[in-house]
Amino acid sequence: MQHPRLGEDDYINAIDEFINAVRERFPDAFIQFEDFSSEHAKKLLDRYRHKELVFNDDIQGTASTLLSGVLSSLKV
Repeated sequence: MQHPRLGEDDYINAIDEFINAVRERFPDAFIQFEDFSSEHAKKLLDRYRHKELVFNDDIQGTASTLLSGVLSSLKV
């Protein structure tokens, strides 16, 4: 089903509402952001990274994979 995309403020408010609901129900949960658009991914990671236990697969996952390859090659 196709729906119009939320505007910037509504989008951020929806994510805030989700994060707050998860925190309330599961206070120690690790929240992985998956497949956020590039226009929102870094903004959301920056918004929550120092307040919540979050991980953005597209940003941090790629960097982690690259770093592990570099460190492994240095051992060889």
